[in-house]
Amino acid sequence: NLIAGGVPAERIHITGSPAFDGLSDLLRAKEAAQDRSTLGWQGLKVILWAGNMEALLPETGPESNPAWFPLQVERILRDYVRTHADTALVIRYHPNQVQHFEPGPPEPRVLWSVPLERHPHRDILLADLVVVNGSTMGLEAAVAGKSVLAMDNSPGRHIFPLSEFGVARGVAGFADLAGAVDAALHEPFTSEFARLKGAAAGRVADVIEQV
Repeated sequence: NLIAGGVPAERIHITGSPAFDGLSDLLRAKEAAQDRSTLGWQGLKVILWAGNMEALLPETGPESNPAWFPLQVERILRDYVRTHADTALVIRYHPNQVQHFEPGPPEPRVLWSVPLERHPHRDILLADLVVVNGSTMGLEAAVAGKSVLAMDNSPGRHIFPLSEFGVARGVAGFADLAGAVDAALHEPFTSEFARLKGAAAGRVADVIEQV
């Protein structure tokens, strides 16, 4: 897009995002390992639902509520974990939106992640599988080498189509989610983004020094 907009190719440097460098932080990895121990989740397959509220919705009906879509995903994942004793679930909503959601009664093997209290990379590194409907956490999870599922029926999918970018495997609809989770947990996968983990801040500094 930059080149098409007239920016000379030699002026474009792909460095990665320094905000993602924390995925290589030993502290975050230690926190995630401590979580598994504290929660008693050793040996479990952990699913992270990193959800966002939706925009561009119909004007009437339940779907007009921006929280409706992510709540459907949450319900399906909660049901999955209830019926699969070898799994656990972390639920994390966008820090600017979490006040619109309720953790509900405590459930076995379900952790409600409060964004201001837990670093996002801690939750990503705790997980084996990350499910998103448009969050940049899907890209971060792919960089961390995690399996990522993206809800392709998201109303705002065109804004950040992770499955088209090769970051995630797409899930066509709610009815397909449980099966996709089952498949991903039994046969984990990664993308080419996994090799881009860490050191972006140094690459940015190198470009600045060259300039």
